[in-house]
Amino acid sequence: MPEQLLAGTAAARMAVLMVDRHLGNFLVATPVLRALGREGLARDRLFVIDGRFAELARRVPGFPPFITLARSGGSRRQELRALSATVSALRRFEPEITLDLQANNSGAWLARLSGATQRLAELTGRRRWAYTRRIALHQDTHRLQQYAAMAAVVDPEARASWPQLSPGSEDEAALEALWAQEGGPPLRPLACLHVGGGRPFKRWPAARFHALARDLHQRGLEPVFVGGPAESNLLAAEGRLDVPHRNLVGRTPLCTLLALLGQARLFIGNDSGPMHLAAAAGCPVVAIFGPNCARQWAPLAASRAIVHSGHLTLGRAEPPLGRAGAAIEEVSPALVLEAVDALLCPS
Repeated sequence: MPEQLLAGTAAARMAVLMVDRHLGNFLVATPVLRALGREGLARDRLFVIDGRFAELARRVPGFPPFITLARSGGSRRQELRALSATVSALRRFEPEITLDLQANNSGAWLARLSGATQRLAELTGRRRWAYTRRIALHQDTHRLQQYAAMAAVVDPEARASWPQLSPGSEDEAALEALWAQEGGPPLRPLACLHVGGGRPFKRWPAARFHALARDLHQRGLEPVFVGGPAESNLLAAEGRLDVPHRNLVGRTPLCTLLALLGQARLFIGNDSGPMHLAAAAGCPVVAIFGPNCARQWAPLAASRAIVHSGHLTLGRAEPPLGRAGAAIEEVSPALVLEAVDALLCPS
């Protein structure tokens, strides 16, 4: 049963919080943020996002003006100063309603201290002290639908599409400079591989990515490994790869990675932020899932193949809910290669 609409929200001043640290969560939420800040409403709505994603937000067509919660990565005192500065900005705005889309610890404090008399977030057992209303969500739906359901409580006219990002000319220039460092641009179509993932249970074995790179080379593609600096050790542990490839792990800031994915023929990776970025860039995606819910976190791409617990789901078909405890190691290389071929040669 849908949540009851919050009365009197049409003209209310509203703060919308999305200060989650996870890239994937932010990307999935961008269509909802854009819908809530559509033309004619931005003046009465204040959007707060994690500072690390500010540049990406500027690559989202139609994304509303926003302020950021700075993430210094420094001491606890610096973090508290950043939180205090954001609270001050919220209170100057004087919201009547605060909608927190993620309800993590930072969001809870921002909501509680925002000065809004109505503070909304998802119904969970955590941080009840921060909110005046909790919104019950269907957990077997995609996270985008869940964000949209929260937005509909305060703005039933908000209509969210799928995430979409477009690189800027400076991102394309940064990618060209990177290719120059590599000795020149690739001569084959690119296949980006992401070995990493937020947690170990979300990572398909790196050795299988190595073997997959050989298969991609045989299919006329140039394998390009991507990921953050902390993920370089995952690839290094497997030793030398005996086919031509590019290792750009730790060398592509998010906006440069966006430009790279926009040029790629294919992305193959685990359930992760780069997977969602590839989908938002319009790149065909092979997504490998383990015990996490593919139905809730599937890449939102028209050209996609989802490999999950022995199942292969193609296109817009909804993936199965999955099997509790299913290890990602159960995903066979043969099934991933079948997914690759399905996207390279669609029938």
